[in-house]
Amino acid sequence: DKGSVNLCFLISVVVYLLAEIDGVTSACAPDSPHRGPLKKEQNGQLPHCKEYQNLTCCDQAEALSIHKTINSLMRPECSSCYAMVSDWKCSECHPNAGSFYVNKASTIKLCQDYCEHFFNICKDIPFDASAGPDYVFYINDPPEMTAKEWCRGNTAKKGKCFQGKIIPKEQDKHCKCPDHTCHDQ
Repeated sequence: DKGSVNLCFLISVVVYLLAEIDGVTSACAPDSPHRGPLKKEQNGQLPHCKEYQNLTCCDQAEALSIHKTINSLMRPECSSCYAMVSDWKCSECHPNAGSFYVNKASTIKLCQDYCEHFFNICKDIPFDASAGPDYVFYINDPPEMTAKEWCRGNTAKKGKCFQGKIIPKEQDKHCKCPDHTCHDQ
C-alpha cells in the first residue's frame, strides 16, 4: 500500500543520510568486482598502492596488476613522473574511487590543479604503450600542447575528481625528450 511505500522511501533516505554523516558512502569503480571497499582484515597486505592498505577497492591481484601496468608505461628512473603515474593508477584502489568517474565508460578524472601538475611533470617524457620504439607516446602530443588543453578531457569538478597525494618538486630532466624523437635512436 501507499503508506508502506512512503515508509520504505523514508527509511532509505534516513539510512543514506546516516551513511553520509558517517562517511560510509564509499564506492569502488564501476568496473570493480567489489561493491564497496575491503578492510585490511578481509584483504591482507597489498603488494602495491599501500596507501590504501586499510580500506581499499583493490585486492592483492589488482594491486599487483596496477604495479605491472605502471612499470610497463614508465621507467622507474623517471622517478617524479613515475610517482605521479603510480599515484593516479593507484587511485583505482581509493575507497571512494567510484566518485572519480563521470560515467561507467570513463576513466578516473583528476582535479584541475593536480592534472596540471601531472602534465607539467610528465610532459615530454616518453610513455611505453607496448614494446619497442613504434609504441611510444607522449602526453603532450603535439609538443606545443599546454596543460590546460590536455587537462580539458581529464578533469572533473572538486568532489568528483582525484586530487592526488604526490606532487614532486623536481622534474625528471634526464628523461625529457622535448622534440619527441629520443625513442627513434
